Amino acid sequence: MKENTREKIVQAAFSVLSGQGYENTSVKEIAESAGVAQGLVHYYFKSKQVLVLAVLAAVCKEMELKGLEGEAGAVAAFSNFKDMLHNQRDTNALYIQLLGVGVHDREIGAGILDFIRRDRGHVEAI
Repeated sequence: MKENTREKIVQAAFSVLSGQGYENTSVKEIAESAGVAQGLVHYYFKSKQVLVLAVLAAVCKEMELKGLEGEAGAVAAFSNFKDMLHNQRDTNALYIQLLGVGVHDREIGAGILDFIRRDRGHVEAI
């Protein structure tokens, strides 16, 4: 049950952040979108930044380059990534927006750098 509530909050945050942007989004609006009390959002996430990092982790998980090893794996991974870029415009827009936020917010910037490092590792492994 806890994981479902947490996931529901992350999905609501993704939706609100995608539509309104980081600066224009409040924890209260995210709580309303998730259908939970604002205090429950703070129970799962200490701050807006921690919640945004959870959203970023979900976005990055969708964007990860994964595939088989070798040339066939590289082709499959990049083909999947290309399809994702084309089909998931909300995810891409939010990721790009969070890149900008990460320039000014060290905590979010560190989360983005972790994703980039992991993805570079996937590319090198392929």
